[in-house]
Amino acid sequence: DDPAALYLLGVTAYRTGDIDAALSLIEQAIRCEPTAAHQHHARGAILQRQGRVEEALAAYEDAIHLQPDYVEAHLNRGVVLQQQARLGEALQAFDRALSITPGYAGAHFNRGVILERQGQLEQAIAAYDQVLRIKPDCLEAYINRGAALMAHGRTEQALESFDRALRIGPAVAEVHFNRGNALKELGLFAEALAAYDQALRIKPGLAQAHFNRGIILERERRLEQAIGAYDEALRVKPDYAEALLGRAKVLHQQGRLGEALEACGQALEIRPELAAAHLRLGLILAEQWRLEDARAAFDQAIQIDPNHALAHNNRGNVLKDMGLFQDAAAAYERALRIQPDLAEAHSNYLYCLNYDPSQDDVALFAAHCRWADCHGHPNRTYDTHAQSLDPQRRLRVGLVSADFLRHPVGYLVEPLLAAAHPDSVPIVCYSGRRTEDDLTERLKAKATSWRSTLDMTDAMLAEAIRADGINVLIDLAGHTAGNRLTLFALKPAPVQVSWIGYPYTTGLRAIDYVLMDEATVPSGEERWFVERVVRLPETRFCYAPPEYAPPPEPPPVLERGHVTFGSFNNLAKVTPEVLRLWARLLQALPEARLLLKWHTLGEPGTQARYRRLIEALGVDSARVELRAGSPHRTMLAEYGDIDIALDPFPYSGGITSLEALWQGVPIVTLPGSRPVSRQTLGFLRSLGRAEWVARDPDEYVRISVGLASDPRAQAAIRRAQRARVAASPLCDAPRFARHFEAALRVLWRNWCDAQPAFTRQRERQDVQGAGQ
Repeated sequence: DDPAALYLLGVTAYRTGDIDAALSLIEQAIRCEPTAAHQHHARGAILQRQGRVEEALAAYEDAIHLQPDYVEAHLNRGVVLQQQARLGEALQAFDRALSITPGYAGAHFNRGVILERQGQLEQAIAAYDQVLRIKPDCLEAYINRGAALMAHGRTEQALESFDRALRIGPAVAEVHFNRGNALKELGLFAEALAAYDQALRIKPGLAQAHFNRGIILERERRLEQAIGAYDEALRVKPDYAEALLGRAKVLHQQGRLGEALEACGQALEIRPELAAAHLRLGLILAEQWRLEDARAAFDQAIQIDPNHALAHNNRGNVLKDMGLFQDAAAAYERALRIQPDLAEAHSNYLYCLNYDPSQDDVALFAAHCRWADCHGHPNRTYDTHAQSLDPQRRLRVGLVSADFLRHPVGYLVEPLLAAAHPDSVPIVCYSGRRTEDDLTERLKAKATSWRSTLDMTDAMLAEAIRADGINVLIDLAGHTAGNRLTLFALKPAPVQVSWIGYPYTTGLRAIDYVLMDEATVPSGEERWFVERVVRLPETRFCYAPPEYAPPPEPPPVLERGHVTFGSFNNLAKVTPEVLRLWARLLQALPEARLLLKWHTLGEPGTQARYRRLIEALGVDSARVELRAGSPHRTMLAEYGDIDIALDPFPYSGGITSLEALWQGVPIVTLPGSRPVSRQTLGFLRSLGRAEWVARDPDEYVRISVGLASDPRAQAAIRRAQRARVAASPLCDAPRFARHFEAALRVLWRNWCDAQPAFTRQRERQDVQGAGQ
C-alpha cells in the first residue's frame, strides 16, 4: 500500500522490459495516491510505449491538471499529439514546456521537427540552433538542422552542419547519408558516392543510400552500376517503389523497353498512386508507338496529380502524333499554365502548330516570337566575343543536336562531316543524346571533336563552347525534342545559325541566320523569319543513302495489274484534309490501292480509326493497306510495293521523300506557303522533276492519275531514277561542303565587319596604305 514503493517497483519493471507489470504497479500506486502527478506521467509513458496513445494523452493531461508546471508532461503530451499529426496542438504543448523551462533542449528540438514538417523552415532552423546553444554536442540537432537548411536551398550551410555532426558521430550511418545528400545536391558526385559508401559500411541495410547511389551512377552514365545500386535497394526493401522506378528509367535509357515496362508495372503494383511511375510508363509506351496506352498512362498521372506539367506536356506529344492537333495544343497550354518556364512544352506546342493545317502564317509567326519573349532571355545583353577579328581565320564550327543517330538529322549531317575539310573548318559536335547507335559511332569518327552535353546546364555548355573557341554555332533542332534554344539565347558564339532541324523560324533573335534554299524559302518569304535567311546555292540538304538500301524494284503495277499509291510518312502528317484528297484520287482510279506505313499503324485502335476515316470519305477501306513500322532496311525494300509516293501537306516529307526517290519511286507533292510544305519541292527541283509538283489539289490528282496511267513510263523512271538522284546536288557531298563552308565564311566576315574594333583597324590600314 506504499505508493512510493509501488512507483519505484513500477519504474524498475519498466526499465527491465516487463511493461505489463510496470503498468499494473503504477496504476496501484495511483489508486493509493491519486493526486501524485508524477505517477500519472509514468502511466502515460508506459501507455505510450504500448501504442495506446489516446490513453497516454489522457494520463499526461491528468498529470498537468494536478501539476500545471510539470514540464516533462507537457513535452510528452506534445510528442503524442505530434504522433497523431495534431501539429498545432503539439506545438502549443512544446511552447508551454518552454514557458516553464526556457532551456529545455528536448522541447526546442521537437518544435523544430514540427516547424520543419509545416514548411516553416526558418523557424525550424532557429529551433535547432536553440538546441545547439543548450547542447552543443547534440548530434540529432545537427542532422535535422542540415536537412532543414537543404530544404531551404542553403545546401552549403547544410553540409557544414553535417560536417559538425560527423565530428560528433563518425560511426553514425545517418550522418554520412545526409552528407551524401548535400554533396549530391552540390554536384560533388564522387564525394557523395564516398559518403553513401561509408554509410553503407556502417549500416548495409540503409536502402535509401543504395537508391541515392543509383541516382548518381545513372547521372554519370554508369548505367549497369546504377541498376546494381537500385537492385541492392530492392534487396533490402523489396517494396521500394521508387527504386523500381529508378530501375525502369535506366532500362529505358538503355533501350531495354520490355524490362523497363516490367519494372514500371512492379512499381505501380506497390504504389498505384505514384504519378512519376505512370509518367515513365507513358514515355516507354510512346516509344513503343503504343499511343493509346501511353495516353491512358499520362491521363492516370494527371488524375493523381492534376498539376503535373510534364504529364500534360507528354500527353500533348501523344495527341500530336495521333493527329489530334487542337487537343495536343490544349495539353501544352495546360502544362505552361502550371509551369510557365517549361520551354520544352512551349517548343512542343510550336512544333505541333507546324502540322496543323488550320494555322495561318501570321498566327504561326507570332507564336514563335512569343516563345522567344518567354524563354529567350529578352532582357539579357548578349556577350561581345573577344575573338580574333580576322575574316580569313580558320573557322571553328559547332553543331548542337540531340539527334546524332539514326534520325533524319543524323543521316543529313553525316555527308557534311565526311566531306568537310577538318584542316580549314574543324567541326565540334555537341551531343545531347543518351542512347547511341552505329550511326552515332560513325559521326564521332568523322567529327573533329565530340562533346556530350548530357546533364550540362545552359551556362555550363555556353562556357564549354566559349572555351572551344567556336566561331559559328549551328542549331540542328529548332523546336524539336531535345533542343537547346535556351543555350543559344545566351549567345555563346559570335555567329549563330539554324539549319536542317526545323523548317521555320526559331523566333529567337540571338540566332543570326537560317540556312535555307530558294525552293524552301522563295524570295519575298523572308518575312516569316526573325533570322536573316541565307540561301545555299542549290539545296540545304545533302543525302548519303545507306549502303544496305536494296536496288529499286520494277513498279508492282506490272505484276498486279493495278496501281498502288503509298506514303511512309509520319502519320501525324496524314491529316483529314490529306486523306480527303487521296480519297479523290482513289475514286478517280477505282482499281487503285493505297498503302500507308507508320509505326503507330501496329496499334489496333489506330488502324480502326483510320479505316473509319477512309470509309467516311466514301472509299472501301479494303482498298487501303495499313502497315506498322519495321527495321530501316526492311522499310526501304517495301518501296517495291508501291508505284507512286504521295507527299502529305502542309507538312511534306523530308528524309522520307529522299528515301522514296532513292528507291526509284516517283513522288507527287503539293507545296504551300510554309517552308515545311516545300521540302519535297526542293528535292524535285534538284532532280529536274518539276512535272511532279502540283499547284493545287486538282493538279495533284491529275499528275497522280497521269503517272498511274502509264506503267511503262513508271518502269523507265524506276530504272533511271537512282542514277539521277546520285548525280544530283542532293548526293554530291564535296560540292555541298564547299557551298556550306563558303556560306559560313561570308557570315563570319559579316560579323567581323560589324565589329567597331575591326572597322577602326581597317581604317588605320587604309590610311597607312595611302601614305605609302
